[in-house]
Amino acid sequence: MNKLKIILLVNLVCLIHYCTWFTSLNKLETLVKQSPQDPVLHFRLGNAYYKKSILDETSYDKDLLNKALAEYKLVTKLEPQFARAFGKIGLIQRDLGKYEEAKKNLLKALKIDPKLKEEAKALAVIYYNEGVQAINSSNYTLGMQKFEQVLKLKPDFTKAQKNLAIAYYNLG
Repeated sequence: MNKLKIILLVNLVCLIHYCTWFTSLNKLETLVKQSPQDPVLHFRLGNAYYKKSILDETSYDKDLLNKALAEYKLVTKLEPQFARAFGKIGLIQRDLGKYEEAKKNLLKALKIDPKLKEEAKALAVIYYNEGVQAINSSNYTLGMQKFEQVLKLKPDFTKAQKNLAIAYYNLG
């Protein structure tokens, strides 16, 4: 098969995928309008916006990200014990660089459901970064506290283990 045929085939597959996604997003929006009190539908719509907002590993479509955030916040109002919604709010806040808000929502999610792995990992990474900043500022006590928080969430986080050892060493 020549290059032109391959390119056309790839473009056709992408177009079909986009149209299918767009149609399913439209269907979700319609269903939410029909059942505005259904937290599961709002959660799924939030997931669709969130997934579509990811442009690549480090950039997001902020409008879609904010739509996802609004859906997840509505879910928590409709169903205050919906742990995954709090988790998604925390993940989005992390993506937006709002780490203090992210920590609060990730903690809420984990308090409701301690088995949420993605949320625990995200919170551990935030604590880890705070620990590294503390160590780099020679605040070994704070660094030690942050790395201990990391290890409560992710006991196998080897970089946190090593940095905790550095903090202990520097504290004497």
